[in-house]
Amino acid sequence: MNNFNPVRLEKQLALLVEVDKLKAVLRRTRVKSADARRENSAEHSWQVALWHCC
Repeated sequence: MNNFNPVRLEKQLALLVEVDKLKAVLRRTRVKSADARRENSAEHSWQVALWHCC
C-alpha cells in the first residue's frame, strides 16, 4: 500500500514555506513576557487556530 503522492507533498511543502513567511510580519501587539517585543503574525495565527480548535 504505497499512498505516496508527490503532488500532494509538493503542495504541503509550499504551504509550509508560505506559513513560515508569517514569522517576518510584525504586528502592533507587544508580547508581555518577552521584553515588550512585537508579536509576529505566525504567533498570532497559531493562537487563533488554537482558540478555534477548542
